[in-house]
Amino acid sequence: MMRRCLGLKVTFYLLCSLASSRMQIFTIHALFVGPVLLIFPIMSTVQTTLVGEEEQGRMQGVLAACKVLATAVGDVCFGWLYKYSTHDGTDPHRTAVLPSLLLASSFA
Repeated sequence: MMRRCLGLKVTFYLLCSLASSRMQIFTIHALFVGPVLLIFPIMSTVQTTLVGEEEQGRMQGVLAACKVLATAVGDVCFGWLYKYSTHDGTDPHRTAVLPSLLLASSFA
């Protein structure tokens, strides 16, 4: 289940990058919002079964901290890659950002 959710998350980002209208974006979000949001509870459930009852709170804290740190670092890195690949936002082609999106998706 976790692999499927991860695969759907990558597919979600790729389809969003290829969408050409707002309606396509809304449709993609409507179809993929469930699997994309389910990845975090599934990971938490799997990881908490690996530790004892005394350490589950600590494990949840570590998972939450890793998620926040990854989000912060990912936003900064993707922003820099986006700026670099679109030449400070002046490139009118939407596909100019595709290499940086694929790189970011590969780490997802």
